[in-house]
Amino acid sequence: MITAIRARSPWTRALTTLLLVTVLVFAMGCYGSFPLTHAVYNFNGEVTDNSIGQQLVFWVFIILPVYGIAQLGDAIIFNLIEFWTGETLDIGQADLPIDRAVAIAHAPARFVAV
Repeated sequence: MITAIRARSPWTRALTTLLLVTVLVFAMGCYGSFPLTHAVYNFNGEVTDNSIGQQLVFWVFIILPVYGIAQLGDAIIFNLIEFWTGETLDIGQADLPIDRAVAIAHAPARFVAV
């Protein structure tokens, strides 16, 4: 006797697809440097010199999932870019040469760097 295969619900398909994509991403072995997560961590360390203030900012970043979103962005986007390009990404503040000055002028509807 041949039995009919049940039709899968959209939720089951979505969960199966998400699981498959997750396994494929992590199976590639592209463990990167997590640049976005490090940038958030460094920002937390530079907010204040007070350790209590840093801890409060850390808790806020945990409650509002800033660290979680940064880790997800690293795992899905930035670590894959590092893996495929072979270059380490540097996310954070741009370092300008000391002998160069940048002026920002206000133009009607946009900012222009001169």
